[in-house]
Amino acid sequence: MQVYSSALSLAEIQAEVRAPRSTTAGQSSIWYMNINPTPTDISDKSGMGHHPEWVGGERPALWISNRPPPPTGEIYSLPETDFAGTPVVAGNWSIPGQSLSIDFEVTPRSYPTVDARIISKAVGDQEQDHYFMVSMYNGTLRFRLKTNGTTTTMFSNAQIPLNTKTVGQVTYDGQSMSIFVNGALDAQVGKTGDMDASSAEVWVGGNPPDNYSPFDGLIKVTVRDQP
Repeated sequence: MQVYSSALSLAEIQAEVRAPRSTTAGQSSIWYMNINPTPTDISDKSGMGHHPEWVGGERPALWISNRPPPPTGEIYSLPETDFAGTPVVAGNWSIPGQSLSIDFEVTPRSYPTVDARIISKAVGDQEQDHYFMVSMYNGTLRFRLKTNGTTTTMFSNAQIPLNTKTVGQVTYDGQSMSIFVNGALDAQVGKTGDMDASSAEVWVGGNPPDNYSPFDGLIKVTVRDQP
């Protein structure tokens, strides 16, 4: 949910839907924002401090009962979107437990940096700043995941070509981290423990909080809490 204190043009509204605070008008007039509000977190993520409150204890129950159920295991999904430097803020959710699958399709136009982000939950750009991340790295795929306070990084063997759609998947099952490329297992490393929770934001097409290593090209991504 996003609330603005002034009228935006149709083009600005469309841009703000794709990427909040991506326009000059949006940055100057954002009043309230929470991309993924839940019964326990309806706080203002815009930085303006306009935090709402539930009126009556029945509100969270109504919110839950009226919300259409997502596909089994689905946490987040973004249809194919064209990225040219501006990320999509996907919320600040975490995935508990030991089951994760990130399915994605990417068509990179260029490699503006060696490690352009596909999806990332992080508080900075260093390895241990990441809770989970999928990115490019010198033409390969890179997967990071934090469990038990430690972030592990692994790489694909396959090279990801420019201007060609690649179907990828990274998974975690409590025993190992895996990378699949075009349906085939490409790389795997041992990894155990519960995934760490954090209020850090999840971004698609860039790295929070400062848009380090933006992606140039098309991304489609779905995150599930099952391998």
